[in-house]
Amino acid sequence: MKKIMFLLFIISFMFAFSQQIYINEFMADNDSTIEDPDEPGAFDDWIELYNASGQEIDLGGMYMTDDLTDLTKWEIPDGITIEANGFLLIWADNEPEQGELHTTFKLSAGGEDVALVSSDGTTIIDSYTFGEQSVDISEGRYPDGGENWQFMSQPTPGSSNVTANNPPQISDLTQNPLNPTSSETVNVTVQVSDDEFVSTVYLKFDTGSGYQNLIMWDDGNHGDADEEDGIYGCFIPQETSGTHVLYYVEATDNLGASTDFPPNAPELVFEYEVDYNPPALFINEFMADNGSTITDPQGEYEDWIEIYNASDEAIDIAGMYLTDNFSNQEDWWQIPADYPDSTTVPANGFLLLWADNDATDGIQHLNFKLSGGGEEIGIFAYYGSCLIDTVSFGEQTTDISFGRFPDGTENWIFMNTPTPGLSNTNAEIDDNIIEFLSKSTNFPNPFRTSTTISFYLSRENSSKTKIEIYNIKGEKIRTLPVALNSSEEKYSVVWNGKDNFGKSVDSGIYFYKISDSNKNAIRKMILLK
Repeated sequence: MKKIMFLLFIISFMFAFSQQIYINEFMADNDSTIEDPDEPGAFDDWIELYNASGQEIDLGGMYMTDDLTDLTKWEIPDGITIEANGFLLIWADNEPEQGELHTTFKLSAGGEDVALVSSDGTTIIDSYTFGEQSVDISEGRYPDGGENWQFMSQPTPGSSNVTANNPPQISDLTQNPLNPTSSETVNVTVQVSDDEFVSTVYLKFDTGSGYQNLIMWDDGNHGDADEEDGIYGCFIPQETSGTHVLYYVEATDNLGASTDFPPNAPELVFEYEVDYNPPALFINEFMADNGSTITDPQGEYEDWIEIYNASDEAIDIAGMYLTDNFSNQEDWWQIPADYPDSTTVPANGFLLLWADNDATDGIQHLNFKLSGGGEEIGIFAYYGSCLIDTVSFGEQTTDISFGRFPDGTENWIFMNTPTPGLSNTNAEIDDNIIEFLSKSTNFPNPFRTSTTISFYLSRENSSKTKIEIYNIKGEKIRTLPVALNSSEEKYSVVWNGKDNFGKSVDSGIYFYKISDSNKNAIRKMILLK
């Protein structure tokens, strides 16, 4: 019995060490990188194994294969070892007669599987499924034994993967318009960069019959800003009303490394609905610096956002997305669908959400906090698109909320008496602020080329007046000059749809903010081109 137990201990000990052996690098199209030492002039496929443990490991009796339905395709001969923290090169050339380190299979440059199997013939120690390969470009783990695989323009057979080709980096995706009609094409742009150079960028979109490819261009002619600036763009064609469009971006560099965006596409992709009709939901009030106003159910003073349902029917917001960062969709938070009683906004009622970056506290807690210095908040129907409501805000004050007055309107005011979960009409509002709001407007709205912003000012405050234009991301893009005259009370200023640099801005939602020494009005306007 002791001998059996000792034998089992040895077997388990060796198996534990075998778990630290990795398929670390391989080349499936070796044209001139490294010569087979047992066949001069031959450049065969190869596989590099790496021993991440501090002990030498005997590989004899283990198996390697390029077919997961045949795990015992090639048995590693007895006596083959791999030193501690070392590497072993195996030639995948289907020529076992050439030596002990030559397999009975070749690798396919078109893509397949490669696996290292335990001596029991069934337990896979390590495996990797790879796609199409390029001539003299290896693919390897970086760093050695890590989870990240990269194409390597400078292969390192039999040594550490100290250099690697980084795949393209994709960021800053924009879609315009966010709520397209059946008469509009949709412009999508992304920022793409690479440590080598970008070869192709495709937008893959599906309208119900499978994904199609659109080339994204960096030529300055596809809504992509300037030529060769790293911003790529294309236009998704018009679709009929009600069509759901799914899409993601794939970028590939000159060495064959590719990246999808969103990173886990096509499981999660961007989506929009043509002629989408947003529900009557509003970001109605929020507090970005809650010092002592109201505690969450856990007894903590957290930031909060109030959602208002202006319709006569209850609306469940489960599945919708909330964010404080429009440019980085990876940070968007999807409202879980597990507890509809906690995510349904009553008819003409309110729902309070806690922006505390602690979603583990409950269904009504979000995975982001608000910035007291100013940012944006948005609620979207789909990932990356179909805007329901948004607000951009500046610096906030402790225990002062910012809310629509009255509920669901375009007028925003600071509220000394916050009303979380209640109507903002209950707030104590200065009559001067109400008058200021009621006399501020812009026409036309929506507009195509320019709009006139009109407002009234009391003479004593006119010298401190300013008008600022913000985009949907909360970025100030224009400050408009106000020609003030102490003898006048009514003023009009024209915005021509250009930023502070004289560049025409894209179609979309914008906000104008009129402020004087003690009041401000923020309203929404829509630019259509």
